[in-house]
Amino acid sequence: MAKQSEKKKRQVATRLRRKFQVDAPILDAVIDVANMYWDWAPKQVYEEIKRRLDTKRAKFKEKKVRTSRFKGDMCSLRTVERIVQMYRLKANAWSIKDNPGEDSLIILTVLRNVILCTEGKKRHLSTDEADYTLRLTKTLPHLTPWEVWQLVRVYLLAEAKGESTEALDNFLAFRTWPDQDYWLAHEVAIEKGWVKQVPLSFFETPLLIPVEQLEQFLRRGFGVEKVAGLFSMPVDAVRQCEKMMDDRREENRREMEK
Repeated sequence: MAKQSEKKKRQVATRLRRKFQVDAPILDAVIDVANMYWDWAPKQVYEEIKRRLDTKRAKFKEKKVRTSRFKGDMCSLRTVERIVQMYRLKANAWSIKDNPGEDSLIILTVLRNVILCTEGKKRHLSTDEADYTLRLTKTLPHLTPWEVWQLVRVYLLAEAKGESTEALDNFLAFRTWPDQDYWLAHEVAIEKGWVKQVPLSFFETPLLIPVEQLEQFLRRGFGVEKVAGLFSMPVDAVRQCEKMMDDRREENRREMEK
C-alpha cells in the first residue's frame, strides 16, 4: 500500500506540472513552504514563493546570469491552493514537554537558528520536524543546527512527494566524516556507479551558510565569536562571512572613487 501511495503521488505530481505548467523547482518550493509554515493560508504560501522568485530573478539579473531555469510566470493562486491541499502533511506543534531533558535542548538549539534565519517567520516546529531534528543530530553530531534544519526540510519534502530518499541517505552516509573529504569520496562513488546522484530537487534550498542573517548581527557590532555562538556555527565560517562583507565594502569604495 505504501509503495502504491508513493507511486500515485509521483504520478499526480507529473500530471500537475503538465496540466498547470508548473516548473519543478517552483512545485518543490510550494510544497516546502506549505509544510514549513503549516499554519499559513495558501495565499501566504503564494506570496512567499512569489517573493522568493522575484528575489532570485533580481540577483540573477544583477549577476547577468540567464534565468531560463524559471520559465514563464509564477503559477496562479488557485494552483498553489491545489498543491497545498494535495501535499501538505498533517502537522502538530512540538512542545518542550514532548521531549524532556537533553533532547529538548537539541531541538531548542535548532529552533533558535530557525527563528534567526527566517527572521521570525517561523517560530515553532512540528513534531515531525522535531523528530527528524533529533535523528539527524544524534546520528551526525558534527552538523551545525543550520545544516540539520536544511536536511529536515529536504526529508520532509521527499516524504510529502512520496519520493525515495535512498540517494540522500547515501549522501549522508559519506557526511559522517567531520571533514570535507567526504565530498570527493561521494563523487568517486557516483562516478563508479556505487550510489546514485542526489536529485536536484533535494537541494533546491542549498546547504549554505545563512550569510544575510549572519551579516545583520555583525553589522550591529556583535563580535565574530558571539555570532558563532548564537548560530552554533564554527568561528571560521563567521570569519569567512565577515571577510565577504569587508571585500564588498572595499569594492564599493573603489567604485565610488572611479
